[in-house]
Amino acid sequence: MSTTLRELAVAEPLREPRRTGGRAAGLLIVTLVALALYLGRLGFPAIYDDSDGMYAEVPREMVATGDWVTPHANGVRYLEKPPLLYWLTAASYEAFGTNEVAARLPVALASVATILLAFL
Repeated sequence: MSTTLRELAVAEPLREPRRTGGRAAGLLIVTLVALALYLGRLGFPAIYDDSDGMYAEVPREMVATGDWVTPHANGVRYLEKPPLLYWLTAASYEAFGTNEVAARLPVALASVATILLAFL
């Protein structure tokens, strides 16, 4: 039996069944594992590395001085890095206080978001 072009044009395309339950469960599992890995021990160990201390000090000074435009580290302008991470960390300090958890929270949440984006 031959099929004409007209019959093919009006034929309904084949549809695959939707599988949203498995993808949603996978997304939930990946989210929970990523949150546990990145947020589980967020405040430990304490900040002791010079570079980590610098990335925590610049936003602390932003909050203390109220100058969110020009980053400063120990009173000296620190323009070597883009300010987005400093702004996010300063906002975290405003919300949660100045501590190790608030200093690391923006990077941890960005890491979880990157994992979820890669999963999707």
